[in-house]
Amino acid sequence: YGSCCATFVSEVFGGSFMNGANPRFDGVYTLRNSSYALTTYSVKAVDLQPGDAVSNPDSAHIVWIGDVTDTDFVVYEQTPPVARKILVPKTSVDENGYLTISYDGKAKVFNVVTKSRDAAAPETYELSKTYAAPIKAYTINTGKTLVMDRVGGNAKYNKIYDTDICTIDEIYENGWCHVVFPLDAGGEDDGYVTFDTFLAGAALDTATISCDSTTYARADCMDDFGYVVAGTTVTITEQSGGVIQILYRDLAGDQRLAWIEETAIQQETAIIPGDVTGDGVVNGADLIRLRKYLAAYNNETGACDVEIAPGADVNEDGAVNGKDLIRLRKQLAAME
Repeated sequence: YGSCCATFVSEVFGGSFMNGANPRFDGVYTLRNSSYALTTYSVKAVDLQPGDAVSNPDSAHIVWIGDVTDTDFVVYEQTPPVARKILVPKTSVDENGYLTISYDGKAKVFNVVTKSRDAAAPETYELSKTYAAPIKAYTINTGKTLVMDRVGGNAKYNKIYDTDICTIDEIYENGWCHVVFPLDAGGEDDGYVTFDTFLAGAALDTATISCDSTTYARADCMDDFGYVVAGTTVTITEQSGGVIQILYRDLAGDQRLAWIEETAIQQETAIIPGDVTGDGVVNGADLIRLRKYLAAYNNETGACDVEIAPGADVNEDGAVNGKDLIRLRKQLAAME
């Protein structure tokens, strides 16, 4: 193995860690952060399992757990000049519960576990009935976002940056989602985060885009994300401070979660029969307003300086007249 611990572990894993007859990796850092690996940090000694590749946090060395007995960890490692098997007593843990292995009289912590994706069986979760994947999105918050190795699991080494366009390929009823995100060095990684990492609110209503508009990565409307054309129907998920988060399909047919300025939206306002004032409720103020309207209405010119909302057509016959006043009185009496 060329006296290389990472090359040794790559060959032990086999499968996708091999490039033909040659191990792919000759460095601990690249091995455990490759697209073929699932890496978990801060793993306690009691959680180590046969088949785990375990490295220390500074990427200096990686070993393979061959077995776990009642008293020992059976450890295989490549050290110059040969590969060897050693027994590490289960008592070799530090005050934090991490496995330690001594080299030249110095105890080093080993608590970073790497598993092969070939062997890892993913857990399954009930898919969301509200949202369908895939969806492209940026995180709501800026900075780095921790990614877990499973729902409610341990943090992985790679993180989502606020410049990453992510693909949410599974959304679960439990509020989590599975996400694929790019790596700075090329390639991509995946993991689990809560769906509210991307979704600002809940599906409120649908609306129509009134004009061709730019969409943005975040609510500050600073970084362009895409484009949505007039007449597109979108789902509003959050509306605040003059901006709206929308779920929409772009011209290529891909779903995106993005932000847009409120002026780009044509929203359908629900008409409430009897809501003459347009304040969203039906009460005595509506009766007073309707009386004033009917008293001031000019039958010859059709003019009136008293404003009414569409709900003034209480019986929904297309006209506002005395019949609506009678209907509104009955409606209010029934509410008492």
